[in-house]
Amino acid sequence: MAVKKIDDGRYLVDIRDVHGVRRQKIFDRQKDAKDFETAIKKERLDHKLIGVGARKVRYRLDDAVRDFMTRKKEDLRPNSIRRYEQVLIEFKHFCNAIGVTFVNEFTPDHAAELFAALVVEKKDPKGSTDRVLKPKAKTVNMYLQVIKAVFKQEVTKGHIASSPFLHIRQLRVEPKHPDFYSEEELQRFFEQDIARPYRLFFLGLLDTGMRYDEAASLRWVDVDFEQRILHVRERDGFKPKTKNAERAIPISDRLVKVLKELKEHPYSEKLVFATVTGKKIPERTALAKCKAAAAKAGIETAKLHKFRSSFASHLVIQGAMIQEVSKLLGHSSIRETEIYAHLAPDRMHSQVNLICHVEINITIK
Repeated sequence: MAVKKIDDGRYLVDIRDVHGVRRQKIFDRQKDAKDFETAIKKERLDHKLIGVGARKVRYRLDDAVRDFMTRKKEDLRPNSIRRYEQVLIEFKHFCNAIGVTFVNEFTPDHAAELFAALVVEKKDPKGSTDRVLKPKAKTVNMYLQVIKAVFKQEVTKGHIASSPFLHIRQLRVEPKHPDFYSEEELQRFFEQDIARPYRLFFLGLLDTGMRYDEAASLRWVDVDFEQRILHVRERDGFKPKTKNAERAIPISDRLVKVLKELKEHPYSEKLVFATVTGKKIPERTALAKCKAAAAKAGIETAKLHKFRSSFASHLVIQGAMIQEVSKLLGHSSIRETEIYAHLAPDRMHSQVNLICHVEINITIK
C-alpha cells in the first residue's frame, strides 16, 4: 500500500509520481495522507490518458485567464479592460471555492452552478428594508460572454475538447427605447447659462453623435473644414471602442460655424474641445454641468450619452435610414441601431404607392 501507519502513529505515503520518481511524505492524519496519494494517482492517470490521446493537456485556469487578458488588452479600451478584469477576478474566486485548478477540471455542471449563482436574487446590501435585487440580464450576459471567451480560447489551443458552457444560454434582454432629449428640452437646455467650453462640448456631442471620449479626444488635425468632416481614429492616448468606431462624420452647418470661430481663438492648440486652461474636458465635470443645466431647464434625467441618443433619434425621426445612422454612430452591428427603428416615420403608404408609377389601363365594368 502507498499509505502505511508507522510506529509513532503518523502515516507514511510511499509512491512514485508521474515521472517515476519515488515520493515519500509523512502526515499526522490518515485523511491528509490519502488525499496526497489520490492526487498523485490522478496525476499519473491524467498523464497516461494524455499520452494515448484520450485527454487534452492539463492547463491551469490562472494561466488561461492571464493569456486571455494579455491578448484582449490589445483590443479593449481601458474601461472595458477593467470590467473584464473584475469579471475574471470573481470567476477565479468561484473556481477556488469549488476546488477547480485546471481548465479540464471545469465541467458543464460547474458552468450550470456558476450560471445559477449569477442569476440568483440577492438582498440589497445598501437598503434598510428587505428589498431584493434581481440581477440585470445585460450584466449576467456580459459575465457569460467573458468567461465563455476564455474557454473558447482553450478549445482553440487544444487544452480542452469542448467548452463546458455549450449548454448555457444567455438571458433574454428586453429591448429598450432610447432615452433622448426632445426638441423643446434641447432648446431650454442651451438657453441656460453654461460655461462656454462645456456649451461647445455639449453641442459637439449633439451634432456628431460621438461618445464622450471620442469628442473629448478630438484634435484639430481630425477636423477637415474643406470636406466638412470629423475623423474619429486611433492615436496616442485614444483608442476607438471598436474597429467600426473609426469613422468620418459630416459636420452640421451650425457646428461648422462654431468650430471655425473656435479655431480662431482655441482653448488648446491640439484639442478641439478643451477647458479654459487647454486640458481635456473631464467627464465628471462635464456630467455635473450637464445635470445642473438640465435641472434649471426642467429636464428630469440628464446624461452625456443622451446627446448621442438624441443625435440618432432626431435623425431617424426626420427620415434618415437606420443603416446610415448606424455608420454615423460607429456601431459594430446594425442591431445596436435598431432600438431607434420605432421612431422612423411611417413610409408604408408612400412605398406602396410606388407601384402606381407602372401605367396600367383599367376599365371597371
